[in-house]
Amino acid sequence: MVLATNLPHHRQPQAFNSTPQLAFNPAILPIAVVTMAGPSKSLVLDPALQKYYELNANRYKYFRWTPRNAWLTLLYVGIVPSIVGYIAIKTEGKYDLRGKRRGDTIVEF
Repeated sequence: MVLATNLPHHRQPQAFNSTPQLAFNPAILPIAVVTMAGPSKSLVLDPALQKYYELNANRYKYFRWTPRNAWLTLLYVGIVPSIVGYIAIKTEGKYDLRGKRRGDTIVEF
C-alpha cells in the first residue's frame, strides 16, 4: 500500500492493483432537452451588435469618398502594385533559385 504524501488529491500515487476511478458520475448528470441551433425564446440579442452587423452587411450603401479613402485607394491600387511591378521587372532573370548547391551563387550574370 502507498503512504499518503503532501501531494494534492489528484496527484496521489495509486497502488499498482487499484481500480481506476471515474472522473465523473454519469448517474448524477442532469438530463436536459437539447435542440440543434434553432431560435431560442430566452435568447436576448444585444441591440448594439445587431446595429453593427446590419451596418457591416450594408457597408456599400454608406460609403463616402473622403480624403483618407482616396489616399488608401491610391496607395493600395496604384503605388504598391507599381513598386512590386518595378522590382519584378528589374530582377527578371537575375536570380535562379532552382538547382543550386551549397556555395553556388544565385546571381546569373
